[in-house]
Amino acid sequence: MDGNYLDFRMSNPVFENLETNLQYIAGALQAELDELIERKAEIKRRRRALGRTLRKRFANSQYRVSGRPESSGHLKKTKHSRPGARESHSLHNRLLRACRIALLEAGGLATPDQIFAAILRRGSFQFHMLSESPRAAIAQTLALMSEMKEARCISSEPAPQWQYTPTRHLTAN
Repeated sequence: MDGNYLDFRMSNPVFENLETNLQYIAGALQAELDELIERKAEIKRRRRALGRTLRKRFANSQYRVSGRPESSGHLKKTKHSRPGARESHSLHNRLLRACRIALLEAGGLATPDQIFAAILRRGSFQFHMLSESPRAAIAQTLALMSEMKEARCISSEPAPQWQYTPTRHLTAN
């Protein structure tokens, strides 16, 4: 009986077509998996680059949006002068996330004051942990987002308007 079934299966075009379709589907799934693995690797590379940028950016406590040192001299990273860059890095990552969310809530376009108000309304960041003023911290974060191509300043009069520019997903060629 098994021999007759195999003979029937091998000679039946439905089974040949089914096998071809399954091979096609398996190939398409493998290609999709390969693309996802490539995207994951690219995301990891970009995340590492972002981490390096953030560490460099916030390691220099004298940095301001203008690139000039604050007139009062050396600033602390946080009010409590916690040792280690990890806490500072985490703090600034949270502010970056809060600004990103506030921009998205505003429809992708907002002034720094609107971003500040949205962050306060949501309670998504505690500004008291920073040594600089909330508006200065937001301006610094928006400048960083601009460097990372996540936001851009589209007008400066009467107040700067920032537009969120989401990063595009990579596509396989």
